[in-house]
Parts: sequence; C-alpha cells; structure tokens
Amino acid sequence: AIGTAPGSRAFIMRPVWPSLGVDLNRDGIITLPPDGDKFDLTSSAMPFRFWINDDDDGNALNDEVEVEGSSTSDYASRGDFGIASKRDLEDFARLTINCSGITDALKSGYLQIGLQWKSYPVTGSPAINLYRHYESDGGTRYLTDNATAIQQTTPPYSTTLIDSGNKNVVSSTNGVFIFRKELFANLSSSQTKTFLLFEGAGVGKGQLQLLLLDKNGNQVGEGSGVWMDIRRINTMFERVKATTQYALSSDGIDATMPLPHDYIDLAQVPQPTMGWIPDDRGEAFVPDPGEDLQNKNYIVFVHGWRAGTGDSSRWGQFLADICADDVQTALALRLQGKVCCLPLADVLRRTRTGRR
Repeated sequence: AIGTAPGSRAFIMRPVWPSLGVDLNRDGIITLPPDGDKFDLTSSAMPFRFWINDDDDGNALNDEVEVEGSSTSDYASRGDFGIASKRDLEDFARLTINCSGITDALKSGYLQIGLQWKSYPVTGSPAINLYRHYESDGGTRYLTDNATAIQQTTPPYSTTLIDSGNKNVVSSTNGVFIFRKELFANLSSSQTKTFLLFEGAGVGKGQLQLLLLDKNGNQVGEGSGVWMDIRRINTMFERVKATTQYALSSDGIDATMPLPHDYIDLAQVPQPTMGWIPDDRGEAFVPDPGEDLQNKNYIVFVHGWRAGTGDSSRWGQFLADICADDVQTALALRLQGKVCCLPLADVLRRTRTGRR
C-alpha cells in the first residue's frame, strides 16, 4: 500500500513473509526468496529429490557399523540416541528458514511459524524429521569435518525437533507442524535465518509450505514453499543384469559358465557373449527431472565375479562411500546419480549423470 496522507511523505508498505529454501542445484549455497535464484527454486516439475533414511547406520555401541538386514530404520528409531552415528549424517540434507522482519514477534511468541504439506497435490505419504543444525552458517561441514560431525550427533543437535503439539515428524497425514518459540531465541535483526537438517521419514512427493500463525495457532499468512520428492534410494539407480550365453542359477549366477582357472591353456578359455537385461527388482529407476537423457555419463565399478544378489546390493550402497575421498563427495555422487556398480554376470547398478 502507498501512504499519501496530506503533509506526510509517501511511503510503501511491503508485507514480510518467512521463506523456506533448500540447495536444489547442490552448489553448497541455499538462496532464499526474495533474493532470487532460479537454480534453487523448486516446482512440481523440478522438486528437491532426496532419499528416505531407511537403513540402520549403527551407533557408538557397535563402532558405527551399518547393521545388515536390520528391520529398524534410522528415521523411525531415534529413541535415546537421536542421530546415533556420524555415518548416518550422509542421509541428511539442509533446510533454511528466513524470518526477516518478524524475528522479535517469533521470539516473543506473538507470531508462530508452521510447516504443512499442501493437501493437493500430494503423492504417497511424504514426511521428514527435523533437527537443529550445529553450524551457525548452515554449512556442510557436518559431512566433512569430524569435530563438527561429533557436535551434530550430540544433544540438542542430535535430537528430533518436537513441535508445540508434541509432534516429532512433519508428515502429510498429521496436520501443521508448529515450531516452538525457543528455536528462534538467537535470532536478531542481523541474523534472521534458522538453519535445520532433515531426513526423509516417508516416501512421497508434495509441496512443504511455510505458514505464518498468530499466537493462538490461527493462520495469518503464508511464506514460500519447497517441493520435495522423498524416494527409496534404489529408485535413484538404474540397475541391469549382465548376461552371457550360459544359463543362470536361481540366485542369478551363471553357474555353468566355464572358469579361466579350469583351463591350462588360457587361449582355450571360451569367450562369453556379454549382454544385459533390466533388473530393477520391483523398484524402477526414476531419472532426475533435470537429467540430460541424451548424453549419458557413467562411472562403472567392477567389484567382483559371480556375486550373488545380496552381495551386489550391498556393494551398490557401499560404493557411494568408498569411491570418494570424503563423505561430502560421496553424498554429492549419490545426489548427482553418478554411481554405478558392476558385478560381472550378475547385476549392474547403473545411474545416469544427474544435474548439479
């Protein structure tokens, strides 16, 4: 509105709403509205993709070793440990809220901020768990620096945020998640951003909307939203099975294929006719919306010979960690979709190069 009262100077009143942001283009910087950065603006066609944290990365009691075959997913088993291991941090991403113009109102409780998945359109049951981010600048050192990772896995930063109604998950099925005012206690006119980490806690796609509420919980405004697509990580890999002309056994190994060590004269070893067939095991690969489907770049890792189904699956998960110099690079490789894994005559876990 423009004020034009007689004898007064003209003025412009601009409404100030909170904004929510993620690092969509994964350049390490989260640019929030209204600053403007088209590469961090999500949409239904270009959501922020991340995986549900449904593995078990162990805890200090087992030297942070992943628990094979565990029926307990990290996102659902926080209990007394919270974030129980440093290795679990690779399953977390950053979320930033800008509260410029309303910091004092939030600190006093006069205004509140909430998160809610918009009811339409929502696919599946998207959900996330939220955590305080230890780093005062909202950075990524929790992935690369041991001392920072230790702090992030220590209360209060390792503890799941609980809202004013005692909800501990932001789910598409449980209404508005209203932040407690204590979360904003350190905000000021010069520091208006609240830095959080989140993990996927439910598979689905939707728009996570930032809401402005009065002290009684009534909505008085709406900030920006972030489109998210929380997936099983196996749908972020393209998998095929390498084949020969020999018959496969029940576990996918070509058990009748002659082996080189069966021959004294290596020149007599039969050469297999290699090919491949799709093998998504019920979890079809879904390419990133920004992926270049014409120019496909791959990293292929040959890790073994005649590996069984279980071995190849474990190697596919493990490769993202061991093929990089540090956890941050491993995380980036997973997000970009650059990792693939080839156990000969069994499974090729292959992903196309995604958008960075």
